This record gives sequence, C-alpha cells and structure tokens, in this order.
Amino acid sequence: MGFGFNFTVGGVELLDDIGLMWEKLNEHHAARSNHFSDVFAENTFAKRKQSILSHSERGLHVIIALNEEGERAGYCVSTVNRLRVGEIDSLYVRPEFRQTGLGEVLVKRSIDWLNAQDVSRIFLEVAEGNEEVYGFYARFGFYPAKIILEQKK
Repeated sequence: MGFGFNFTVGGVELLDDIGLMWEKLNEHHAARSNHFSDVFAENTFAKRKQSILSHSERGLHVIIALNEEGERAGYCVSTVNRLRVGEIDSLYVRPEFRQTGLGEVLVKRSIDWLNAQDVSRIFLEVAEGNEEVYGFYARFGFYPAKIILEQKK
C-alpha cells in the first residue's frame, strides 16, 4: 500500500508547501459541516499555520506525498506540545489518490514519529460533518473520546 509515492519529510520549512491542499481540506469541511460552514469559509491557511505553530513547542513533523510525476498527492502534519501530547493536526489525500493506501501510510509514519518523540498520548480532531472518517481512524486505535459542543455565534 502506498507504493508509487515518494515522501518529503521535514518540519516548519514544509508548511507552506501544503497550503493549497489544506485549502481543499478546508473546503471539504465547509461543504460537510451542518452548522459551521461559515467558520470554515472564513478560515485561512495563514491562520491554520499559526495555530499549528502555536502548539508545536516540542516538535513539528510534516510528510508530503508525491506521486510518480512529482505532483503533491497528500500530506500529514503532526505536532508535540509543551506537555508532550502528540497530535495528528492535519491529514489530506487528494480524491484521486484515495483508496490507494496513501492515507494509511501517512498516518502510520506520523504515529511512528510521534511515538519516537516520547509523547504521553496522541489525539486528533475530526470536524463536525466528517464523521465518516471514524472507521479509518479506528484502524489505528483512535476512537471518539468526547464530543465538544460549541455555541454558534
């Protein structure tokens, strides 16, 4: 699984390289959200980048997958905060590369990196409206631990 892809791995220097794919992910979340489409529509990559940087005190890991033609096919961003808590902050695979095993490879490599950072736990967030990914993440031992309700302004 994940064959036919090359991977670029690094840190903060790679964040800008995922900007266009992150925008597609944000559009995906906006289209699926039942209550917060406007929040996603107002979000920008600059804001998201700042958020990632603000909680990566102990580490930031970016993996970018490239197809055989060198096109960006997907990415995963993971961070470790000051309390040694690991997070898979953002995962995106372009639609034409889904069902290839690429998402699985990206998550496994991110978990391996997080564990190598001696984190106390690993979590991720799933946007409301995107619950269909629960099954995918369950394969790696991630399950809903709590549901956070947010007041709509």
